[in-house]
Amino acid sequence: MHRPKGAFRLYSSDPAEIICTDTELLYDSKRRGEPIQRIPLTDVVSVEVEDGEAAQSRGTATRLVTLGILALAAKKRSGGDKWLMIETRQALLTLHFERKTVDGLMRFVAHTRAAVKAAQSQPAPAAPPAPIRWPGTPQQPAPKPGGWGRIFR
Repeated sequence: MHRPKGAFRLYSSDPAEIICTDTELLYDSKRRGEPIQRIPLTDVVSVEVEDGEAAQSRGTATRLVTLGILALAAKKRSGGDKWLMIETRQALLTLHFERKTVDGLMRFVAHTRAAVKAAQSQPAPAAPPAPIRWPGTPQQPAPKPGGWGRIFR
C-alpha cells in the first residue's frame, strides 16, 4: 500500500499493515480479496496497547473449559508480545505485535493519539449555504401540459 506524505506506517505480526495519516487510518489485512479499510480519525474512540500476558490471562478460563484439568499442565506462550487495540464507533480492531517491534508500536500509538486529538479538536465542516433567492426576480412558470406537442401530432 502506498504511504501518503507525512503518514506513519506500521506492520504487525498478523501479517497486516496500518497507516495513520492526518485524517484517517488505512488498514490492509494483506488477505486476498479484502479491500483496504479507511477509518476516519474522527470515529476513533481510543488507541491502546495491551500486554500479551494480560490478554493471555483472560484466556485461562477458556483454557480450563477446553482442556479441563490438563489446562494447568499445558504450556502457555510467553514473551513480550503486545496487542494494539483501536476502538472506533463501529468496531474494535486488534493487531498482534512481537517483542522486537514494540518500539515502533509505541511510536505509532503516540503519533496516532496526537493525530486523533488534532482531528477531533477541529470543528465539523459547516453545511453548504442555502441558494440565494433574489427578491423581484420572476420565476418561470411551469409549462402547461400539451403545449407544443399538440401542434405536431
